Amino acid sequence: MNDPQGLLQPVTSPIDFACQFHIVTGKGIHYNANIQTSAAGSRDHAITVPFGTPLNLRVLSAHLVLTDQTGKTVPAAAASINAQAGTALSTLVYTVAGQKWVIIYMAYQTLL
Repeated sequence: MNDPQGLLQPVTSPIDFACQFHIVTGKGIHYNANIQTSAAGSRDHAITVPFGTPLNLRVLSAHLVLTDQTGKTVPAAAASINAQAGTALSTLVYTVAGQKWVIIYMAYQTLL
């Protein structure tokens, strides 16, 4: 994952809850793609997947907007992955394109 704007915080653990990649099985079980390396401007995640099993890749980030190799915004919906025996999966590259802005309205009630 490329981070040209430096929006990702430095990490020391294999999971960053601000931006996660999950592999989801057909039974709905989530496996986290752990952070392998982290440096200024980039981060690498990796996970081992079985051959011949349809899986979905989910990108989970409440505050960051990510784009794929073509520049399209990565949707919250999962991308399908199916590793065929004897083939190598291509590396998926995402870029942190910005932050999501959330407006929170709060109502205050004054007690007299």
